[in-house]
Amino acid sequence: MSEQNITQTLIFTSQPAHPYYGVWTDWSYGQVRGATLTISRNYSGLLTASIALLVSAATGGLWKILVYIAYHLRAQRERRDGLYHQQQNLLRNSASPSGALIELLHLTWAWRRHADRFLLRSLPMGLSALLCLGVFTLAGIFSSIAIKAAGTDTLTRSSSCGQWMAGNASYYASGDTSGDDMPLTLANTLNITSDAVNYARICYMSESDSSRCNVYTQPTLPFTTDTNPSCPFASRMCYSSDTVAGRVAYKLDTGKLDSNLHLGINARPKDRITYQRIATCAPLDTTGYTTTEQVNNPDGTNSSYTLERVYLGSRYSANGTDNSTYVYNENAGTYVRGYTLVALADTVFDPIPALKRTDADVSIFLLSGNTVQYIYPVTDPWFMTGASPAYSIWTGGAGGYRSALLVSVLGCAEQHQICNPANEQCTDLSGLSAIATQTNNIGLNTPQSAVFNILFELIDDKMSSIVSNLGATALQAEQLASQGVQLDLPSNQWAKEVASWFTVGLARLQQAPINYAAGSPGTSINYTFIVPGDPYLCANQKVRSTSEAVSFSVLGTSFIIAVCIVLILVSLVLDQVMGFIQERWNRGGYRHRQWLLDGKLQLQRLAYENAGIGTWIKVEDNIPVTILRDLFGMPDENNRGDPTEDPAVMAGENISFAAVGEKQVQVVN
Repeated sequence: MSEQNITQTLIFTSQPAHPYYGVWTDWSYGQVRGATLTISRNYSGLLTASIALLVSAATGGLWKILVYIAYHLRAQRERRDGLYHQQQNLLRNSASPSGALIELLHLTWAWRRHADRFLLRSLPMGLSALLCLGVFTLAGIFSSIAIKAAGTDTLTRSSSCGQWMAGNASYYASGDTSGDDMPLTLANTLNITSDAVNYARICYMSESDSSRCNVYTQPTLPFTTDTNPSCPFASRMCYSSDTVAGRVAYKLDTGKLDSNLHLGINARPKDRITYQRIATCAPLDTTGYTTTEQVNNPDGTNSSYTLERVYLGSRYSANGTDNSTYVYNENAGTYVRGYTLVALADTVFDPIPALKRTDADVSIFLLSGNTVQYIYPVTDPWFMTGASPAYSIWTGGAGGYRSALLVSVLGCAEQHQICNPANEQCTDLSGLSAIATQTNNIGLNTPQSAVFNILFELIDDKMSSIVSNLGATALQAEQLASQGVQLDLPSNQWAKEVASWFTVGLARLQQAPINYAAGSPGTSINYTFIVPGDPYLCANQKVRSTSEAVSFSVLGTSFIIAVCIVLILVSLVLDQVMGFIQERWNRGGYRHRQWLLDGKLQLQRLAYENAGIGTWIKVEDNIPVTILRDLFGMPDENNRGDPTEDPAVMAGENISFAAVGEKQVQVVN
């Protein structure tokens, strides 16, 4: 692609990320259960209400099916008393279990002195109606649960998906990164790191249920700790167990993190990778690896100050005359009310053989207490104080305790591993640069390679990088200090610091794929742009559902709709189909005829015919009708006698009555 074409593909305006609306598959729950419909909250209420109405209609249909079955099971040829027939009529014409239950109570009370075992005979029907009422209520509740999505996530989409860059886009398009704008890049890195620090302190370092933790698919990434591992370096570099109260080193291990389950990159099982991070740290015994010298103060006061040099490996930027790793100026430290913390990775210095690891990334963290006054003595090997109170330059007299060493060193070895779950092949546990080449040998497919690339290229979350970005503010101890005065620290404070940096790295790991998919902020600033991202990653990043979107289970919703439609259709045709079968093959035809006669419209027809009102046809159907233009009225409200003697009922325009046998039929003149 030409330079001009590449430049035209870059994005210069950031569009806010939004939920994806439509049908998609949450592969955490498989293809069937994970099928999800995400819609706007504005329309979710309409869908929920529609499902509720459908369920209500379906429970009505189910009730019709149940009473049809119950009626036919109770139907008998033998003569029975009025209670039985009214119970049958109640079953035949009840519209709901609640209505049937109420009418049954009235019916039972009315027959208390007129039927044998009236209560016992009504009890099964009453309990059955009560059971159905409970089941139908639960069905309504279950349906609202069943239609909910299996997970609590949605896909996020943004036209700004990709890698945020600062600098000259034309330079980048031509492959020249010299146009990068370092101040903007640094500002963006600091913002991202600060956000990760805040997230880690809220969600990892405390038992918080804050809504701030409901951003990623997993509020926190799991990890285990080992408080008594072996020294990660040559044993002489670590303190003895007596010196550090039995804690020589501290190990943190994430185990295998699934790119789908833990990082929210939605993928089929064959398109996932797992990632493991292990950090093992220990306070270093630098005896024999430091020198101190007194240097005359150039201000002419005949005073001097101390320089301490640490020799744990030459800096790659050294000029050849000084092979020290770090130099601390005590004079400069006297003007700092707080700690100085410097992190060095093995990319900027060549560790001495006792620290070198070929299977891990090595970092050292150099801490100076400067003029910090400790109220109580500290036995932590990294923050250790002297045995006696020291002179305070702030008070001019005896003050608190001071750091025992000008520079205390903590060392960490970080290991990484990528695995392909599809073939169970893994890289070695090693440093990041080593696994970058080893992934070519574990058979990653295109989606897996895209996931690995975002983890490897965009995430600078080694503990040394985090501390370098934050400086002394990376220390948890800073939260217990003010104006250069440090409150009491436990003997394992150094391990708490390591755990804090490790969890910030995990928060950064969670943060990066979402920032990539959503488009990192900042494209409204001059000289910033976004390199369009991988289409697969842009389309498959999950986040926690927001207030904008509601997700439904396609399986649950489809199942509820299908069952409801079946119940409604069966209830509509059951009577006709069963009646045809019973009459056609002469199996229980009397039950069908009793069912017809107990219908409320048939009962009305029988009552009217008995009164000689109307000429009725289709009397063997569920709905009898009169002949065309057969008219009759309603009884007069003042006539409380026999309705057949009421002129308002019997008389009508062009209507007369003629006797046919023993009954009257209507004749149209």
